[in-house]
Amino acid sequence: GINAEYGESSVASMAEEQTNQFNELSESIKASIAAKKQEALQDQRRIDALQKNVNALNDRCSMLEMAMERERSERMQDTSDMQTQISRDMHKLEVAIETSKMNLEQRESAAQQRMSDENSRMLERMDTDRKYLESAMAYVRTSVEQEKSCLLYTSPSPRDS
Repeated sequence: GINAEYGESSVASMAEEQTNQFNELSESIKASIAAKKQEALQDQRRIDALQKNVNALNDRCSMLEMAMERERSERMQDTSDMQTQISRDMHKLEVAIETSKMNLEQRESAAQQRMSDENSRMLERMDTDRKYLESAMAYVRTSVEQEKSCLLYTSPSPRDS
């Protein structure tokens, strides 16, 4: 009986000790699980914070890319507008130069025509003056010849003295 009681008591004591060990182990596992859950929660918070930062950086990159694209587009438009304006200005200058050339050629042509006309008029006046002078000289020669012949007939002879 005592042995059986002792055995039972020993079994009961072992069972109680095993139960205590099981409970301690169970509590230890629960504490470990709770600690791991806390670590996992903290890790998830860090991951969430990092993801939030990554998302913010991605958003910032997207905004910068859009701003750069808008700026590039504006610069391209400005460049295109400037090229168009330069082309217009160049065309205006070419037209102005061509017009100036034509006007200069017309003025030169008109001046040459006036000079030619003036030269022709001067040559005509000179020809008219030459003819007048030749006519006057012929008249004078004729008059002188007539005066000479008159003098020959009307002059006293040396014997008349």
